[in-house]
Amino acid sequence: MTEIESIKRCILSQMPLKWQNILKKYSFSGLEEIRFRLFSPVMLYYSDKREVLKDFTEPKDTETLLLCACKNSLYSYSESIKKGFVTLSGGHRMGISGRGVVTGGEISGISRIFGINIRIAKEIKNCSNSVFGKIYESGRVKNTLILSPPSAGKTTLLRDITRKLSENFKVCVIDERSEIAALTFDEKGFDIGIQTDVYDMVPKTKGIFMALRSLSPEVIVTDEVDTEADLFAVKSIIGAGAKIITSAHCEDFSKFKEKRKDFLSLFDVCIILSRRCGAGTVEEVFSFDKSYI
Repeated sequence: MTEIESIKRCILSQMPLKWQNILKKYSFSGLEEIRFRLFSPVMLYYSDKREVLKDFTEPKDTETLLLCACKNSLYSYSESIKKGFVTLSGGHRMGISGRGVVTGGEISGISRIFGINIRIAKEIKNCSNSVFGKIYESGRVKNTLILSPPSAGKTTLLRDITRKLSENFKVCVIDERSEIAALTFDEKGFDIGIQTDVYDMVPKTKGIFMALRSLSPEVIVTDEVDTEADLFAVKSIIGAGAKIITSAHCEDFSKFKEKRKDFLSLFDVCIILSRRCGAGTVEEVFSFDKSYI
């Protein structure tokens, strides 16, 4: 079975039978997203095109899709749902849109599901070859930040960097959405290397301090840092003598640089990705003039 066939089987197995029968007719080669929008045709987004299906999404469809993804136990996934997503087996992510339930000023859940977006996770080994020499040089790891718009390959790149660094270092992945490693007790998940430990579905900041206290990591990898708490956690990693490889959303590097100088100052290397030639296009690699351990 090819990798594409394996991905297709994995995703369809986590859908209601109706959608298994419909979607099995379509190619998953180059497929990036499957979109279900209420009262609208289902759409398949490929790397180079989009396909509009004749099949429409009804209210019961969004409900059954979510229930199936949660293995018929919405309560077990309540913490994830209130953040707007459910991680499927295989590291694929189901994004959820709908009417928010707000309690005490905080989102406590989502009701009346308006839309479902399934993002396809892919393992592309050696996709970091063109940038790895900037991250790992003369036996030393540099603190690295990957910047890109959504769906431009940040997580895929992080995964391959993790696998490579794990050949020589103790690495800890803080996998808040189960996307980098996709580990479960039943499946191997993605190949993240022989010296990699994982905190799965643990908030980034909490996971970072847990790792520093308990796992003596030489490198910590996490995805999508953006808050002041994240900034403090990154400073703590560096202060503890470990290295950080992470990512953040960015549409315009000049604006990011202007607004987040404090954040950029923590890193030795910054990698800019885009979708110009497909997801994972490396636009620029900045090596800041700083000493590193």
